Amino acid sequence: MVYIIGGICTVFHIANYSVLQIMLIKGPALICDILTGYLLYKIGKKYRSNKAALAACIAYLLNPAVIFNSSVWGQMDSIYTLCIVIVCYLIADKKLKPAYFVFGASILFKYQGIIFTPIIIFAVIDNVILDNCNVKKFFSHLLTGLGAIAAMIVCHLPFIFGNGNAAGNAANLASNYGEALTSFRFASVNAYNIWAMFGLNWHTQEDKFLGLTYNTWGTISIVLLVIVAFIISMMIKKSNSKHYLIAGFIISTMFMFSVRMHERYLFPALPLIFAAFLVKPCIGLFITYCGYTLMNFYNCAHVLFYYNPYAYNPKALPIVLTSFGTLITWIFMMISIVYCIHSNKVEKKEFR
Repeated sequence: MVYIIGGICTVFHIANYSVLQIMLIKGPALICDILTGYLLYKIGKKYRSNKAALAACIAYLLNPAVIFNSSVWGQMDSIYTLCIVIVCYLIADKKLKPAYFVFGASILFKYQGIIFTPIIIFAVIDNVILDNCNVKKFFSHLLTGLGAIAAMIVCHLPFIFGNGNAAGNAANLASNYGEALTSFRFASVNAYNIWAMFGLNWHTQEDKFLGLTYNTWGTISIVLLVIVAFIISMMIKKSNSKHYLIAGFIISTMFMFSVRMHERYLFPALPLIFAAFLVKPCIGLFITYCGYTLMNFYNCAHVLFYYNPYAYNPKALPIVLTSFGTLITWIFMMISIVYCIHSNKVEKKEFR
């Protein structure tokens, strides 16, 4: 996306920091926010009512965390977030093959999209392996999945053959992905989570707790969250809210307990949890959405406006309190998930 915007600015000689350049930079994210709101409207209309759908759309578009991320800060998180919400929407509608390509697009827009890989795996288990599986159906989905991977590779070709050194460019591209996944080797990178709550923001991930490095504990948390996500998937196989719910669980749990997390990584949880609430009217999910909104907004605003590397105190009260608030919201989310697992009936009632 930055490559395209940079190309437009170069071709049309758009000055740096001009109003037009700022509009070009922020525009894609703002459009994706609007499209995400529209998708929430469609979800609300399908499972609730037109009034509830409109209220949900407006509530999301006026969400302070959403406005701050795209309009104020000019970040691109809403682009890949829209892709992930679309993936869950397609899976809920039993349109798994298009979901492969949209999922690939999410990774192209932001490599963090790979965090949601379990959603695709669980969808394949539900809709291919456990649903009248046969050789023809299996290979049909396999070839489509490989086609999505091939499409991702094709999108990289301009960067590979850009200056004639294809082999070197390909190696650099692979190296860039690897470095992006392992860069910022700290327990937390301004994410107000469990690590920041104990004053470990910008603290090396190689220090130890109970004999294991923070990095190892982060890896353990990822393995455990995938296992728990699989259990949730198996226990609510017939619910259309499951993919939104599990995706929200995955990203928020990873944000809360894994290492190298940035402040904005919680952002996709907002529309995902909200969508799960629209499908499954559990008040706990709505409270979770509100809690994550408040914590994400304060986390990002504090980093953008108050972060001072020359007088930084990792144990400052705002950091500790926000981290604790995020933990409390996560616990509330887990209680809500347990409720959803034990609730077999989705009542259609108007969103108040």
